[in-house]
Amino acid sequence: MRGYLGRRLLLAPFVLIGILTLTFLLVNAAPGSPFTPEQASGLDPHAAAKLRELYGAQGSLPARYLRWLSAFATGDFGVSFTYRRPVSHVLRAALPPTLLLAGSALVLSVLAGVTAACVTAVFRSRVLDRVLTLACTALYAAPSFWTGILLLMVFSAWTGWLPPSGLRGVGAGQLGWGPYLADRLRHLALPCIALAAPGAAAVALFLRSELIAALASEYCRAARARGAAGLALTLGHALRNASGPVVSLVGLGLPGLVGGSLVVEVLFAWPGMGRIAYEAILARDTPMVAGAVVVAAAVTLAASLVTDMLYLAADPRVSLVASPVRIEGAA
Repeated sequence: MRGYLGRRLLLAPFVLIGILTLTFLLVNAAPGSPFTPEQASGLDPHAAAKLRELYGAQGSLPARYLRWLSAFATGDFGVSFTYRRPVSHVLRAALPPTLLLAGSALVLSVLAGVTAACVTAVFRSRVLDRVLTLACTALYAAPSFWTGILLLMVFSAWTGWLPPSGLRGVGAGQLGWGPYLADRLRHLALPCIALAAPGAAAVALFLRSELIAALASEYCRAARARGAAGLALTLGHALRNASGPVVSLVGLGLPGLVGGSLVVEVLFAWPGMGRIAYEAILARDTPMVAGAVVVAAAVTLAASLVTDMLYLAADPRVSLVASPVRIEGAA
């Protein structure tokens, strides 16, 4: 495990450099350039040149790339064109809400998906199994923004049970810890459900097939002969052996949570990195776009590494490093 972990840590900087390069090329491939008189009506050409020099938007493409890459190596993400503040300061304030939303959606998707899979596996081929499987298929096929719009219509516009946007209510900072926590949970509920729904459906559908195969295995037949049945058999014997591939499925869905949070954050006015990146793209704020992409890529790489470790812990029989097969008699 140490060797595998060391190789992953050594490859991570090169992956980040590749993401940096691709992001820089894509952003600069867009037509136009910042601080032009055409984009800002009445802007003096000399003032535009000064602004481009101040924000590092002047010079040839290779020169700007090398200057930009060296600044990233020192932890300097540059200054945002729109916020007039260092990008690192803006992202430092926006990262916790994004991690809160993505982490809550990850926990909810795993809990809901595992629960639905166990219920459908126990009640296989019955009415409850068919209803839950159909609902999971529909949720898996529906995009997050469509689910979010439905949630807003039902629980905010029609019933008024939950707030439609924001991280907290007005004056929530003056409440006690109990009402403050309840206010935060009410604001978190709708975006968390919208972001977690596709992942929960995927976990439920995939784990259901794994549980059905595990329940038909010999060790489950032996446990059934000893008196185990229903949820006790599913949770005590089948779930442990079927959970390994689900860990990999959750790991593969982590980039979708980070990327899908952009749409959900814009829809629910959630003050996270996704919303800031969306506004930066519209404003051609190159430093902010690049900083948000790099931070999201770093979080995804770290989560992927943790997922591999959890997969090995869930199923110790799986080796992370494939050993060569020795053929007897080969030269």
